[in-house]
Amino acid sequence: MLTSIDVHYLVGLLTKVSSSSDNEIELGSMVFDASAQEERDIDITVIQKNSDGSVAVFKGIEVKKHTKPLNIIHVEQLCAKFADMPEITHKAIVSASGYTKNAIKKAAHHGVQLYEIKNWTEPIVSCGNIHFLQEGGFPYTESTFDWLSIPKVNIGLKGESLKALSAEEYGALPVYDEKGEAYQGVPDVTTLANYLKADVIHTVTKERAKQGNSKGEILEVNIGYQPVLINPFVIIEDKKLPILGAHVSGLIQKFSIEHLLQFKGLVKVDEDAPVAFFAVVEVKMGNILGVSVNNNNGRFDVLNIPIADRTRNRIFKQKIN
Repeated sequence: MLTSIDVHYLVGLLTKVSSSSDNEIELGSMVFDASAQEERDIDITVIQKNSDGSVAVFKGIEVKKHTKPLNIIHVEQLCAKFADMPEITHKAIVSASGYTKNAIKKAAHHGVQLYEIKNWTEPIVSCGNIHFLQEGGFPYTESTFDWLSIPKVNIGLKGESLKALSAEEYGALPVYDEKGEAYQGVPDVTTLANYLKADVIHTVTKERAKQGNSKGEILEVNIGYQPVLINPFVIIEDKKLPILGAHVSGLIQKFSIEHLLQFKGLVKVDEDAPVAFFAVVEVKMGNILGVSVNNNNGRFDVLNIPIADRTRNRIFKQKIN
């Protein structure tokens, strides 16, 4: 199931495939709010420049993933936010759950374009010279490895003497960054161990894919990591112990997973043809993979949202190249 962060990334990537190649696209932008006299976040910005370098178009896009259609209050709040940002020349909202009728009227009154992400069930999707036969979905076979049993993960610490933590025994132990704050995305030893186990699978799958080994192959792995993350540490008995490295060992086996990708369209409200299409799938490693296509010019892009990006709490000033 797609999260709010997933939808944010996907709309950013669809904006890329639907825009001119020289446009500057950024996720998690900061734009000046003239009323509050401070910079505030806008989910996506698109900047198109003139030949002399001046800004011709500054588009702001807010992305929402709610369980119900956005109502008039939701849209009114976003319209007011846009109104206080004079830099923005073009304003848009993308909803993964649609809009109420009054919300659509409110946006039209304020000159805000509305888009929504819809399931696309037409038998054939035509994008320029590209045709996707879509009866039943788009098949995709994932070849990967997985653990045959629970692997052993030891975390190496620097203390009075080198010592190792068993991830099973110390799973709830918090992990801190160099500022002494909870490490973003890796708040405890269990999460760190899961990250390392997933990285082993990713590394082995990538290396063995070139060799064409058969389904069912079993491998014994012993992989060391040094360093792990950037200056992480734990606290045991009031002692600050830096994490120097880690070691992961166990048995893994190769297998295949059959996926069926369903197409979705980014559709402008009150228009029939989507601006762009995409089809995605969450693979074993947690990445989101897929394809996106511009419906007007047939521009085709491969999508890949790494698990490290999907687990962020926030996207901040990330350029889309």
